[in-house]
Amino acid sequence: MMTKCTRNLRTRQKVILFLSVTMFSIYWLFQRDKGTEGKHVTGEMPNPEIWRSLYPFHGNDDLNGERFSLGQMPTYEQRKEARCGHNWQESYKKLHQDILQARRPQRFIVFTCTEEGYGCGGYGNRLGGITSLLFLSILTQRAFLIEWDHEAPLERYLVPKGVQWNYPMENLEHFDTRIHYIGKKEHFKQIRNDVLKPWKTKLDFQTWIRHTDLSSYFKHPVEKIVGNWNFANALLEKPLLENHLDELRRGTNDSLVGCAFDFLFLKSKELETRLRAARLSLGLTNKVFKVGLHIRMGDVSLQRGSKSNNLNYRAFFHCAQNLRKQKGFQMGIKLFLATDDKEVKQYALKNYASHVVTLDITPHHITSLAGRKRRDSEPVEGIFNVMLDHFLLSECDFLILSRSTFGLTAAELKFHPAQTVTFGNKCEHALH
Repeated sequence: MMTKCTRNLRTRQKVILFLSVTMFSIYWLFQRDKGTEGKHVTGEMPNPEIWRSLYPFHGNDDLNGERFSLGQMPTYEQRKEARCGHNWQESYKKLHQDILQARRPQRFIVFTCTEEGYGCGGYGNRLGGITSLLFLSILTQRAFLIEWDHEAPLERYLVPKGVQWNYPMENLEHFDTRIHYIGKKEHFKQIRNDVLKPWKTKLDFQTWIRHTDLSSYFKHPVEKIVGNWNFANALLEKPLLENHLDELRRGTNDSLVGCAFDFLFLKSKELETRLRAARLSLGLTNKVFKVGLHIRMGDVSLQRGSKSNNLNYRAFFHCAQNLRKQKGFQMGIKLFLATDDKEVKQYALKNYASHVVTLDITPHHITSLAGRKRRDSEPVEGIFNVMLDHFLLSECDFLILSRSTFGLTAAELKFHPAQTVTFGNKCEHALH
């Protein structure tokens, strides 16, 4: 028989064990929530059960070599830290401010969409161009600025965050200036002798990038560049850039647009208000699993050209349905549709009415909104709609995309793990 002393000892041991488990649980919960305290997480951090049901799409995601266990989805801040690092931003902020205040030689790279005859392309093209020129500015130690082409200033939609990219262009008028065009040939209407474009293809240009001393080539105080090619990854191969961006992932980094956007921009109050209202009206909360579909039908659908990609858009919806069946979701699911084609919207709302949500807008290509008269509100509303589509797509938990810069940059914007992105024409392969 146990003595009274033995029983008391075992009782004390049980109490100590119970208290230890309780304290550990409290500590774990505190650490889990610490990273998201005070942050707006709508559309960014869904219920963990969602991510368990998505395995193997995200469960073994590898960010800079860090493995994430089944059911654990890193937060936006964790994904950003893993992809972008955090030291180079502060260094470039100081350099940019020193240049604007003339504490360093005043040298600038300007992303411009105001040069007559030369266009910056669509919204995805522009984000790629802005990203590339930001990292080119860091490489060449210049201040990066943005010159928008629409009647409403870019600050109506996006405001400066890391640096003052909206420094007044009037302050550069007395500097020697040179103009370049880095982009697709179909995006310019005339050849101007004062605009440099010695590259016929993007491949030619990327080869040139890899073998050129860019600091020597960009030698004028102001280098204005019309750019719709994304060549940021080619810049990462430059040895000098490693001194400034040693934290960024090497090789092919599919998150550079997200790194640049997070550094440069905050949503304006008006855009944030519109975005919040859109989430609410469409039911895109963090309590449902959101599948984003971007279906790009081509210029024909926008009545701005003859190019059509003959995409089988029905396959995108079949893909989403198969995803749902195979993963056996026990909670709500929403299919958010972003498309440039009215007929696709009508088809989706007719055949998948219980699951599909989409903005009640007339699709526009951003280039078709330039040059309208100031009294016409269509350009302003059109750009808001383009950005709402893009942000809502980026906030989805899983993406089924067309091969378009609009969808690809949406995936980069929120640092989507590769396992949460597929393409409509490869969907069946991705689901097996």
